[in-house]
Amino acid sequence: MSAGQPLFRYLHLCWQKLKSFRQKYSVGAAKAASEPRPETENEDTRLMQELIRNGHRYTVAEIGTMLDKEQKGMKRPGILILLQELYKSLVTEGIEP
Repeated sequence: MSAGQPLFRYLHLCWQKLKSFRQKYSVGAAKAASEPRPETENEDTRLMQELIRNGHRYTVAEIGTMLDKEQKGMKRPGILILLQELYKSLVTEGIEP
């Protein structure tokens, strides 16, 4: 088990907890224009799952590039936080595949 595994396990548990709140709580009446597109949500979910499962296999440069693109592009909070934490973990622990 690599040194980054506890971080990925923690992030995975946090993601599962956040997903459970969707069913319990709603954020009022959603307007049609402000509803997220289902395909984007599925894409976001798949990307987050990929990063949680395999984030330790990416290099610091790859994570940095992905983080830069996300900050300039879609700016999805969950993806940004995950990429930032992966980046910090890889830089401070010196884990390179």
